[in-house]
Parts: sequence; structure tokens; C-alpha cells
Amino acid sequence: MFFSFILVLSGIITSCSSSKTYAELLQDENDNIAQLLADSGYHICAFSKDSVYNPAKGSRYFMKLSNGSYLAVISWGDTTKLAVSGTTNIMSRYKWGRILTDGDTAVYSNNSYSSPLDYFYGAASTSFTASSNPVCEALQTPLGYLGDGAKIKIIIPAKISFTDFQSSVKTIYFPYFTYQFY
Repeated sequence: MFFSFILVLSGIITSCSSSKTYAELLQDENDNIAQLLADSGYHICAFSKDSVYNPAKGSRYFMKLSNGSYLAVISWGDTTKLAVSGTTNIMSRYKWGRILTDGDTAVYSNNSYSSPLDYFYGAASTSFTASSNPVCEALQTPLGYLGDGAKIKIIIPAKISFTDFQSSVKTIYFPYFTYQFY
């Protein structure tokens, strides 16, 4: 009788849990991305090499890439110099913060550091640490069509981000990210 009571009680406690399922967290993430874009006056369009972020001319678009990230190109850079996977060394400077899906208000940036993020195009990482050299695949995808000196804004949903952020559904928004080749 005691064990039956414990089983029933544990069932009640578990069913009353206020934590969200992974699917609910992903839906919240989609809603947060849509809200960020709407609040900022952005629209989503298909990828086009002719789309450049230029608020002075009224263009407020993020292109949705095939990998699920959202990209706004501030500058395409020198497209006569394209990165070559496995051989091009990239230096990036950025400002970023997570879309607030869990109350985290931390904002991160390496703009104030003397050393930019240094990595090889094609060397992807699955974890994020301040000292890691490889970056996630979603940050490297735009290098297929951006040139040396390119500047972008990018929103990276958790599913294609670093492993640390996938399980906790933390979306990364880089309002400024640059690519310099050397």
C-alpha cells in the first residue's frame, strides 16, 4: 500500500511539472526570433546575393539560409577574395548576446580585446568557450559567398549552434560580425 501511494504521489508531482518540453522550448525560440525581427522592423526574405542591409535605403531584411540561420549582409566584402575551406585563416570581431529565452541577460563581445577570434575556415567546433579557435558551422556557412572584409548580422537558432546551446535552446544573435582573411 505504501509503495502504491509513493508511485501515485510521484506521478502527480511529475505531471504538475512546470518545465517545458524541448518542443515547447523550440516553439518559444521561433516566437522569440519572430518577435525580435518584428520589434526591430525586419522582414524575412529568401537568400539573394543582391540583398544588402542598408537601413538608410529602407532595406530591413534578414535572409533565411538553408541551414536555418538568418543573415543580414552589411557588406559583402571583397568577393574577388573568397575563403578556401581548410586553408584560409579567418579573424573575426563581433558583438553578441543571446535572445532571452531563459532570462539570461549576459551580453558578450570581443570588440574590446586586442586579439580577434582566429580560426580556419572549415574547422568547425561543437562547443563554445572564449578561448576556442574553431567556430560553429553556422558562422562559417556565409563564407561560401562572402569575401574578405565582409560584415554581417546573424541569428543562429539553437539546433544549428554549439552543442552547449542546443540542449538548453539558447539562440545566438550577432548584431555585428566581421570576416578578415589572412
